[in-house]
Amino acid sequence: MPRITASLVLITVVACVAWMMTASPMAAPTRAQAILDLWHDASDPTVLVVAHRGVHAGERGGRRYNDRTRLPENSIASIEASIAIGCDMIEVDVRRTKDGRFVLMHDTTLDRTTTGSGRVDESTLEELAQLRLLDIDGRPTEHRIPTLEEALEACRGRILVNLDKTGRFTADCLAIADGMGVADHVVLKGRPRETPLDQWLADRDLSPLGQAQGEGIASFMPIAAFKAHSPAQVEAKLKALLEAGPDAPNWPAIEVCFDGADAGDRLIDAARESTDGRARFWMNSLWDSISGGRSDDRAVDDPEAVWGWMVDRGVTVIQTDEPHRLLEFLRSRGLRP
Repeated sequence: MPRITASLVLITVVACVAWMMTASPMAAPTRAQAILDLWHDASDPTVLVVAHRGVHAGERGGRRYNDRTRLPENSIASIEASIAIGCDMIEVDVRRTKDGRFVLMHDTTLDRTTTGSGRVDESTLEELAQLRLLDIDGRPTEHRIPTLEEALEACRGRILVNLDKTGRFTADCLAIADGMGVADHVVLKGRPRETPLDQWLADRDLSPLGQAQGEGIASFMPIAAFKAHSPAQVEAKLKALLEAGPDAPNWPAIEVCFDGADAGDRLIDAARESTDGRARFWMNSLWDSISGGRSDDRAVDDPEAVWGWMVDRGVTVIQTDEPHRLLEFLRSRGLRP
């Protein structure tokens, strides 16, 4: 009897171990989940990196940026490259087709970035599937225009995604992400201006985002822009946005834009004090008009004056067209592994 009992115990243990190794509910946390934990922890000092339109090559003001790749913007390849170099989030642009599907495309027209022409919303998905994306020199590539579903699938478990340009179709895009089980990978943002934030969300069928944030739910991030403001006005605006959010957890981040170097120098300390410990402080280094004079163009030659200036003043999320360089800078500061 003891031998039979011992054998049964051994068989049971082996079976349990095998089940634990194969059962999906016990699977290890994904990379996206690890990023989400940081995203929702305003007290964590990790600086999160957002790749604008994914890792791609582009040109602005006569200067080429992110010249280490020839990948087109808003492509699956640009998403894969963002994941490969260690970005935490990508920003992509979404447009609606004539037949009600959603694709990644920044412009309202096809002319600049594809082999086609005309408006996106006057083309069907089948027509768009015949086109190719262009490289930085305007030459056709092998890359096609992705659907929103294809982009979300590429992000699944691997990286967060900020959906931009969704406009009046934001709730439809969120429904797609929810149906795919990746709603919590999605970050939405908006600038309520004079409309109360709760009404702004309601007008877009996004009221649930004003009531809860966190696991299984898409994130919403308010945007606040400042120019000829006083520090007191900055504090009042950011306080109002924070108080308009859910009780726990609050908005994971607030995007702050400073129009001009003077505004940035005068007001960034007030913004840091207002967001500190309550939400992550997001800034863009894309161009001067939103970065307080600290744009990617300047960062190429003097990263300390741009990204160092931001990090030293409490910024914990930076969106850039130069994610390679930003990650290298953060590593040089000991802020990324």
